[in-house]
Amino acid sequence: MAYKLDVTNADCYEGTTTLINKLDITDENEMNSSEALITAYKAASLINEPLAADFGFEN
Repeated sequence: MAYKLDVTNADCYEGTTTLINKLDITDENEMNSSEALITAYKAASLINEPLAADFGFEN
């Protein structure tokens, strides 16, 4: 992890440095793996089905 969190942080699960998340994963390593898998899936989805919008320099 590139940053450190205090275990007393209200945004973390109690007694951990894992941020509260929609997947309700409290283990940091499991969360890292899940995030990597989700990111890879989303990236592959965009490669297979790109957005139809025309993004130009103005955006």
